[in-house]
Amino acid sequence: MGLLDVAAVDRELFRLARSSGKLALRIGEALLRLEARGGHEALGFSSLASWAFERCSRSGRWAADRRELARRLSELPAMRAAFERGELSLSMVDLLSRHATADDEAERLEATRNMTVREVRAALREKGESTEDTTQSRNGCGLLARPLRRDPGYSSVGPFPRGNGVGGGRAWAG
Repeated sequence: MGLLDVAAVDRELFRLARSSGKLALRIGEALLRLEARGGHEALGFSSLASWAFERCSRSGRWAADRRELARRLSELPAMRAAFERGELSLSMVDLLSRHATADDEAERLEATRNMTVREVRAALREKGESTEDTTQSRNGCGLLARPLRRDPGYSSVGPFPRGNGVGGGRAWAG
């Protein structure tokens, strides 16, 4: 496989991964609606976890993680919009939404604009904020996906030039 083929596969995988992040949010929103209406009970399931296992072949944790992401982003409209536009990866939006509030989301988005997920975690730790992904520690496979490459033209937010989501950022003042 030549370098051009590898680049094409890389772009396709990036596009699919971005789509799967948006799909995770849509699933979370639908699960919130099902939960709010008691839909799992109406369908004969004792819990939403049972519904997720039977209907989706997924764990209750999978369903809970997606509902929680949808719940957090419903309270953070700027972050949700940035995620929808593809400016934030699922990894980044999952991490930031665990810490942001409606009052500071714009500041956090601006401050982390040029940072990787790893750099944001380090900045959060410096501020004394926990960066433990509780999903990861519970079952080893949460919403977060960690980028493996750190090439100058790639980042956790996409194949954009530096200054548009990777490296060299500063931590917010708060």
